[in-house]
Amino acid sequence: MFFDRSYGYSRAILAAILGIVLIIWPGTAVRTIIIVIGAVLMLLGAVSLIFSKKPEEGQNRSLLSLNGIASLVFGLILVIFPTFFAGIIMFLFGAILLIVGVSEVANLISVRRETKAPVSLFLGPVITTACGIVIFFNPFSTIEWLFIFFGISLLVYAITEFLSTKKIRKIYRDFTASKEKESDLIEDVKYEEVE
Repeated sequence: MFFDRSYGYSRAILAAILGIVLIIWPGTAVRTIIIVIGAVLMLLGAVSLIFSKKPEEGQNRSLLSLNGIASLVFGLILVIFPTFFAGIIMFLFGAILLIVGVSEVANLISVRRETKAPVSLFLGPVITTACGIVIFFNPFSTIEWLFIFFGISLLVYAITEFLSTKKIRKIYRDFTASKEKESDLIEDVKYEEVE
């Protein structure tokens, strides 16, 4: 299958949890938040690598592997060196949203090659990418506002990811059903060779 719905749902749930935590406790120690983000990235990277090994993934296998390895390495660096990243936290958050947004756009482009997925599905990843750009250039005067904005951005991403996954799941199910109907219409006919 070119799109694994459980992977999309897991990303949405993890992003929603992290977003809510950042909105409710923006003053939490930066070091702890960086370690949590690193652990989440490592988890998402491991999930990507697991799904990239499934034989039905087809042409998305190399993209998922690359995404998984990058997430694992980046997450591990965050967990090992959280204090170093505290000084560049705003750029880090912006980069995370940019990577996630661009990856989702690439994933949806791949999906559109296989089925007639609506253009509206691009809204969420584009918003996520835009939030990443805003955070990357750090227009905020305090770190608390940065955390709140990042939390809101993660919630927006989580909602749009959940809706996109649900929509693509339905599109894929309809696409598979129509292919099965087509194959049912084809019948084997007995014939005799005439010499």
